[in-house]
Amino acid sequence: MRLLLPYPKSRAKGFTLVELLAVIAIIAILAGLLIPTVGAVRTQAKRTQTRALFSQLSTACINYKSDYGFYPLFGQPEGNPDSALSLEDAGEDVYRTLTGYSYDGTTILKTPHRRLNSKARSYHSFSEQDFNGKAIIDAFGNTDIIVVLDTDYNGQIARQILTTSGPATHIDGASEDTFQPVTTSNIRQPVLIYSAGAGAGQEVTSWPYDK
Repeated sequence: MRLLLPYPKSRAKGFTLVELLAVIAIIAILAGLLIPTVGAVRTQAKRTQTRALFSQLSTACINYKSDYGFYPLFGQPEGNPDSALSLEDAGEDVYRTLTGYSYDGTTILKTPHRRLNSKARSYHSFSEQDFNGKAIIDAFGNTDIIVVLDTDYNGQIARQILTTSGPATHIDGASEDTFQPVTTSNIRQPVLIYSAGAGAGQEVTSWPYDK
């Protein structure tokens, strides 16, 4: 007669509490290492996107000058010797000046806005990310963007214009998150554009700027 031995019970597989806590600790450490890196990558990507926008706008202003013989002032008064303008204050006139159309898609040719671009030529095509219907937006959401133009046509931006052009403010409005270029010499470029970027120390300029 064959003896039947009891079948050994299989041990349940799974994590012990100690193992589970160890896994959670490792995940937390990895997240702590990765999250700042991801944030830095995103910030850098936005800086690159904003710099590309500013470069395109600078080129648009230069092309406008080639056609009309003067730089666009977006309906704002000319300065002396050069001009520093707030694109936020200019509002939709920036869009009208550089596209030849109002934001609703109608041409400016038969409106008082024709003075901004009398030939209604297109110098820049704004995307929904670049213009919110009222002002230009950089990749960080800032609308406080400053453009400085060589309106005395000597091929450079005067140092004193930059130091008095007014600071650009970051989107959160914190006083420490403002940016104003400081330079000891004139800059040999006809158009300069800048914003405060992501905040303190994260400004974006259309030209190489050394702090």
